Amino acid sequence: MRKRPVTEDLSRRERQVMEILHRRGPSTVAEIMQALPDPPTYSAVRSILRILSEKGLVGYREDGPRYVMGVGTPPQMLEMIARGVDMFDCVLPTRGGRNGKIFTARSSYAIKNAAYREDFGPLEE
Repeated sequence: MRKRPVTEDLSRRERQVMEILHRRGPSTVAEIMQALPDPPTYSAVRSILRILSEKGLVGYREDGPRYVMGVGTPPQMLEMIARGVDMFDCVLPTRGGRNGKIFTARSSYAIKNAAYREDFGPLEE
């Protein structure tokens, strides 16, 4: 027999969100914010939903693209792709390029170094 989740230990906000979900059914964070009398930030509502999910009170489905900010090295990007990330935003590749740094699958190189002055071969074999 499956145990029912305990709802007595909910905060005021968690109870408000639960009431909205029971009244409206499946809802987005923005819809929940519209229904709250004094809505907190978008991130706060997402956190409340995550907590309610961890308590086993609500479920969710992921919708839309996944976005990550601040990763830019090839290993970081490959890891995020493996985790299902769709979009990246990072200054690292642009800043590196502006300052003479080249990123490859294996490493990065400071292309302005004297060792590469006469090297016209491919960056990687």
